[in-house]
Amino acid sequence: MKICNVTNTEGFLDRLGKCEGKVYVVAPDGGLQDIKKYAEEIRSFSWMGGRLSLTNEFELRFEKCDDALKMLHFMVEGNPCVA
Repeated sequence: MKICNVTNTEGFLDRLGKCEGKVYVVAPDGGLQDIKKYAEEIRSFSWMGGRLSLTNEFELRFEKCDDALKMLHFMVEGNPCVA
């Protein structure tokens, strides 16, 4: 699933945490990294005043189809677009 323009980073990380299976981000070289392992580090960075932007396009792969549906629902309903 291609993801872009995540404006609600906290909501994205919360939804990521609710996924039951592994969720991989696809690296530029095609390698897979389990993004759920890094969710708390990303959240801590944001909490310490760092500016986290997930506006670039990236690809996620889901171990479970239900998790992909959860993320799709979040991107449609829980991620307001900024004009």
